Amino acid sequence: MPAYQPPFQLTHRMTALVADIAERLGAWKAANRDTLVPSLRRSNHIRTLQVSLAIEQNTLSVEQVTTVLAGRPVPGSPKGVQEVRMPLPPLRSRASSQTICCQYSANS
Repeated sequence: MPAYQPPFQLTHRMTALVADIAERLGAWKAANRDTLVPSLRRSNHIRTLQVSLAIEQNTLSVEQVTTVLAGRPVPGSPKGVQEVRMPLPPLRSRASSQTICCQYSANS
């Protein structure tokens, strides 16, 4: 079986450009390592919470769950809002660097 021959000639300029891209990508990842992960974790926690509640017939959307976790009132049943608030202690213990504030007033 003959060796594969690509339809281009690899040049020193191409190699230098690939090395430059890899270096810049590494620098970007190093600079943004701590800033990206907590928001992704929080987003995943909110989505997981909403999906698990939807299985239990809770009709709140992801946006409404986010609003409840932020401590703002949402239209919906008080039972649905309470179901969103119940799993917070386990989520707080897992998200050490992310603070989730949840204060809901029944009068709101």
